[in-house]
Amino acid sequence: MTPNDHTTVLMSSNEQSGLFEKTQLLMVREDSTTQRFTIEQSEVIIGRSSDADIMIDNDSVSRYHAKIVSTREGFSIQDLGSTNGTFVLDQRVVDSFPLSDGVRFNLGNVLFHFFIARNNIFDLWPTAEHWDERDQVLMDNVLDLAEKYLHEPEFSIEHIASDLYMSSRQLQRRVKSICGDTPSQLMTLLKMRRAKVMLQSNAPIEKVAEECGFSCGKSLSRAFKKHFHYLPSELQSKKS
Repeated sequence: MTPNDHTTVLMSSNEQSGLFEKTQLLMVREDSTTQRFTIEQSEVIIGRSSDADIMIDNDSVSRYHAKIVSTREGFSIQDLGSTNGTFVLDQRVVDSFPLSDGVRFNLGNVLFHFFIARNNIFDLWPTAEHWDERDQVLMDNVLDLAEKYLHEPEFSIEHIASDLYMSSRQLQRRVKSICGDTPSQLMTLLKMRRAKVMLQSNAPIEKVAEECGFSCGKSLSRAFKKHFHYLPSELQSKKS
């Protein structure tokens, strides 16, 4: 499998496509390669069984390990009596746990990232629909890897370049020529968008900072204000 593996899970009719077309799982393997799953049905079972909607070939994953459920109120994950447990943000799921955009969770030893708003690519770059296939593949890989490393404070562009077998200079030049942003600008944009969604879900600012690769809430607040021109506390007061 390569970093741009992409599986669509249970292609459904268009009756609810507006709810699910943006929802994806990014699985990170032990060798750092990734696989992306697009979820397009209201209930998706993840497990080691070939009958599971998302089949994970890993001994730490039970045959029917967990289920992602979507309702009009949002997404949640349920543990199905697995042996090694389902953990969201290091907290074991006993029954059901809500999933917000950008959250990380583990099924046994397997790490996943959950993304609701991934398809905002056309909001980020209106020219994306005109990219050729080679550019689309590169940007898809860059976005997958950016999401994988987003929570790591020590992240540098060299991580993505190394995973793509490119030099940092090559990566900078290619990404800039395709979308007009540097990889660093792209990372900042993704971090800010994730932080905003998590804060709107009432996640504690220290937890948001951890998930977005900041050392503390104060550091996140400074970056958030620089990007959006208002503080996280102002966003939450607007919502209330």
